[in-house]
Parts: sequence; structure tokens; C-alpha cells
Amino acid sequence: LRLRQGDGFPRYDSRGFTAPLRDATAQPPSPCLCDHVLQGEVDPHRPYYTAGGSFWTSNTKKLLTGPDGADLLDRYLPCCHGGRYESVALVPLASHDETIGLLQLGDPRPGQLTLDLVESLEQLGTALGVAFSRHQAQRALTTSEEQFRGLFQSVADGILVATREGQLVQANDAICEMLGYTTQELLRLRVRDLHPEEDLPAVLEAFADQLAGRRALAEDIPVQRKDGSVFPADVNSTRITIEGQDLLLGCFRDVSEKRTLEAQLRQAQKMESVGRLAGGVAHDFNNLLTVILGSCSFLEQSLPEQGEVQEDVQEIQTASQRAVSLTQQLLAFSRRQAMRPEVVDLNELLDNLHKMIRRLIGEDVELIHRPGVDLWSVKADPGHLEQVVMNLAVNARDAMPDG
Repeated sequence: LRLRQGDGFPRYDSRGFTAPLRDATAQPPSPCLCDHVLQGEVDPHRPYYTAGGSFWTSNTKKLLTGPDGADLLDRYLPCCHGGRYESVALVPLASHDETIGLLQLGDPRPGQLTLDLVESLEQLGTALGVAFSRHQAQRALTTSEEQFRGLFQSVADGILVATREGQLVQANDAICEMLGYTTQELLRLRVRDLHPEEDLPAVLEAFADQLAGRRALAEDIPVQRKDGSVFPADVNSTRITIEGQDLLLGCFRDVSEKRTLEAQLRQAQKMESVGRLAGGVAHDFNNLLTVILGSCSFLEQSLPEQGEVQEDVQEIQTASQRAVSLTQQLLAFSRRQAMRPEVVDLNELLDNLHKMIRRLIGEDVELIHRPGVDLWSVKADPGHLEQVVMNLAVNARDAMPDG
């Protein structure tokens, strides 16, 4: 028994034949008479061919010594005559006017075949051809379905298939994980169940535009999970036909992370602009502080060493120096000023800030300063440390509106 496989007809099964025909896996020698029968190259007017396209003989020796013997010998010798079979039939297996295989019978005894028997074998061959053709088609369909299922489930994007009425009929694992449903739960839903009710008209309009070819991709479609949360998805919809049924296929891609990154990028760009603005303001403000500090220095020299006015001038100088530190921080934020870390005594830094913090928080809040014992020094930018302490003090004051 030989069946079509690709462009050839290798042996599918072999029973009772001697070598070389008994090896069911071997490719038959070519050319041989089998090839002529498989290709339909037969002449029904010759007695050893039938109207159904078969070859047969009940006496090989007599056939090969007859008028056509010399022509048949080269084609017949490799297989049947080489195996010393006297009664031989080569019957094509046909399905829908296409030859899909060959049924080969051989008997070392002469006189074992008749035309009626060969024609009966041809009817069997047609039945076998149809059966094998159906089997091959079913196997090809099963293989195709397995390949489709493998691709369907391996895609990272979520995929839904729905009827034209909106009933979901197929869902891959990715969309189930994305929405939080099991496959069985999802296939009980309709398309409208996957989107917030208030957004449904716009969603359906976007899908209609996409199916009509007016839109390539429906972006930022709100999709609702099983737990009620909503996320944006880019959806690509198209029409497909499966087993004669018109269906709609939608590919869903969760773009939540993408939108978050885009927002972060916009915020970073905004902060960069703020930084440039802050740098410009800090530069101008620093020039003003230089004038203030210079004026305080002249004023201090013209005043008595003791007195309330002298103390006020010193406070102005101290506050101006703090303002200089702030402008340096703004310049550092805008990358115009490098940080200047140095070894700092925290007790001394807090002692210098005490008076400024007292005036900053007001009289209705008690301020207690307890210097640390054996406190190690730190290496940091003094201006940054002062800003941290002042921010903490202001936040604490705001948390105690009644003092």
C-alpha cells in the first residue's frame, strides 16, 4: 500500500512480500510500472490495463515474452518480476478524480487474478481512497487547529473573538489574565460587559470606525476588569470567518504602564523647565542679596558696636546669608551650581539656626534645642541641611495651628 506524501508515494504498509518489497519504509525504485499507474500513464486498449487505470496480469512470464514484453521489461523488472510474482495487480486509490495512492498485490502462482476480481479491487480502491483522503484532511485540520491554538495562546496581547451580535466565543489566556476572568466566565459575557457603561457609545463608535476602515487603531479604549477597575487599552479589531461564520476579532494591549511613563516624561520635562526658571530667578536674586549684604556691612560699620540696631543689622546679615544658601540650592537644582559638601558640626549648625527658627514659627509654639552629646560631624552641604531643618520646623508649626 502506497500513499501520497508530499511529491512522492512512499510505501505505507507491506504484508507478505519478499525483499525488497517487504520494507514498508523504503521508497520504491523508480522508474517502475507503479509510477505509470500512479500518474495515469496507461493505455486501456492494451489487455493488461483496465478502463479504471489499473495494471494486471495472471502470468508474468507469458506477458514479458509477448509482443509488449520488451517495452514492459525495463519498467517491470525492478519490483514485481524481480520478486518472481506471476499474478500481479496495481490498483490506483482515487478520491475525487485524484490519485492519492496505490494498492499492489502479488502472488508467485500464476492464474490467481481475473478482470472481474481486478475491477472489484478498483471499487475497493475508490472506497479506500476516499477514506484515506478524509483521514488525511482530518489530520491536516487537526494539525492546523493545534497550530492555531498554539499561536492563539502564545500571543502576549489579549485576544477576543465575538459574534456580530457581541457574544464572546473565544478568549486567549492573556486576555483572561488581563481582565481577571476565567475562560468560562469570559465566554458568558458580551462585548458591552467589558467597558464602563458611560463610555460604551464612544467605544462602540470607535470599533465601528475601525471595522469600516476609517481608523487603523482604537487608542486608549477604557476596559473594565472583573473587580471593576478600569485601564486604557489600544484595540485592533478586524472581521474574520471561521467555519462559514462571520466573527469579530479584537487584540487588546494594556497601555497603562505606557501612559504612566509618558506622564512621568512630561513631568520630567516640566521640572526641567522649572529648574531653568529657578536658575534664572536664583541668579538675579543672588545679585540682589549681594547688594543687601554689602549695604549691611556698611551700615554695621557706621553704628555703635552695642545696641538693638546693631543686633537687627546682624539678623539681616544672617537672614541674607541663609537666603544666599537657598539661592545656591536653586542653582544646584537647575544644575548651574555644584553642591559644596563639607564637614559640618550639627550642634553648631542648629545653634546658628535657633533664632531664625524662633522667629519663623512664632511665639505660640515652644522651641526647645537640646544639643547632642559626642555627636559626630557629617559631610554634607550646609545649605541643604539648614533647608531640611527649616522645612521640618515649618511643617511642625503647620501641624499645630493652635500652638
